[in-house]
Amino acid sequence: MKRIIVYAQFVFAVLRVIANVTEFSDPENEAFRVDALENLHLILELCGDRVKWHAKTILEMLTRLLYEFTKNQNQKLLQLSTSAFKKTAILAPDEFNALFESIEEVSVNDKFDSIVTETRQALEQK
Repeated sequence: MKRIIVYAQFVFAVLRVIANVTEFSDPENEAFRVDALENLHLILELCGDRVKWHAKTILEMLTRLLYEFTKNQNQKLLQLSTSAFKKTAILAPDEFNALFESIEEVSVNDKFDSIVTETRQALEQK
C-alpha cells in the first residue's frame, strides 16, 4: 500500500511540474512546452489505466492548453495536446464523461469543439 501512495505522490508532483511549465506561453521557450507534453505522453503510456486517478488534473490542464493552441495555431503543441487529451479520455472514460457531459451546450471554437466531438465518438466506439 505504501508503494501505491508513493507512486501517486510522484505522478502528482510530475503532473504539477508539467502544468507549471505549460501554463505560460513564451515564444523563446516553446521547446519546454513541447518537452513537457512529450513527458506527459510518456506518463500516459507508463501509467495505463492508473491514469484515471489523475485524469481530472490532466484533462483540466489539457483543456486549457487546447483552448490556447486552437486559437494561436501552434501545430506541434496542438498535435501533442490533442493526442494526450484523446489518450487520457480513452484511459479514463468515466472521468472524461463526468467533466465533459454537458460540453455540447457550450461552443468554444470550431477546432476545439471538433477535438472534443472526435474524442467522444472514439469513446463511443470502444
